[in-house]
Amino acid sequence: MQKHIEDMRKADYASTCNVFRTAYKIGKHGRPITDMPIDVQLQVLNGVKMGRVLHSNNSCANILDHIAAEMKKKVVNDIVMNERKLCVLIDESTTISGQSVLVVCLRSAISSENPDTIFFELIELQGTTAKDITEALLGCLHNNGFDPHYLQEYLLAFACDGASVMLGRKAGVAAQLCSKFPYLFVWHCSNHRLELAVCDVLKEVGGINHFKIFLDQLYSLYHASPKNQRELTESAHNVGQRLLVIGRVLSVRWVASSERTVKAVWENYQALQVHFTSAAADSNRDSREREQNTKDSMMFSLLFLLWSILASCMTLSQNSVTSQECSRDGT
Repeated sequence: MQKHIEDMRKADYASTCNVFRTAYKIGKHGRPITDMPIDVQLQVLNGVKMGRVLHSNNSCANILDHIAAEMKKKVVNDIVMNERKLCVLIDESTTISGQSVLVVCLRSAISSENPDTIFFELIELQGTTAKDITEALLGCLHNNGFDPHYLQEYLLAFACDGASVMLGRKAGVAAQLCSKFPYLFVWHCSNHRLELAVCDVLKEVGGINHFKIFLDQLYSLYHASPKNQRELTESAHNVGQRLLVIGRVLSVRWVASSERTVKAVWENYQALQVHFTSAAADSNRDSREREQNTKDSMMFSLLFLLWSILASCMTLSQNSVTSQECSRDGT
């Protein structure tokens, strides 16, 4: 009887491990949790014992939360027990529902000599003031095992973007953290500074405004009209091109994003030109819309110049990361 119970326990444990591995695969590869029932059914057909429970979408989400919590504990224990130096990187963001959140990343030499940057936690903010962000960040660190004494000794650096709520000289998040940790080194994200520099240059060069408006009109033209999307796809198919996604350009975002947008317009030039030409001659469109398409077809001469400039800025942005990796490998 005892042996039978032990065999049942081992079988249940083995099937639970199979379910956990399946959920971990879904989370690691960024798959939707709705894949869980399908993956379980596939493994059952392949002869894998998956048990009778923990096969639903909700079970997959709960399993992933549990695995993430355990992994976070191991990371924190490794950092604290080995007295490793710690850097904190944060960025404020917004969910689809409009909820303000704080993205917290840690940089430390976890289980190795080389430092790694890992995503640590996503915090829902009760407010967006510097005090609210500071309290949320410190609460996150304390609740996960970083006590104030450890932070006083081993918290070396704090990195963020250049928003005034973050880097305000008197009451910003960085200033409040420096009042608690006097030897803290504050780093303004170099890529964000580069993007701000690009924006300042654009303000000085007024001739770029009409080109920015042109690209924004392209974005609105194809994202707000399924008809235009369909016609552009047909034009690309007729000339044998594969469409690249056209986004917004020259806003406060990474330079690489603007470079990808200009590159997409340049690569899609032939399909866009065909669509604009046909739209300008389409009698079903009103005169204002036909005139607009005619004007748009004259703007492509500026694309190559701006693409070259943004490509150089993107290379500079990427080199800042590469130089850090090279200096790390050389030490």
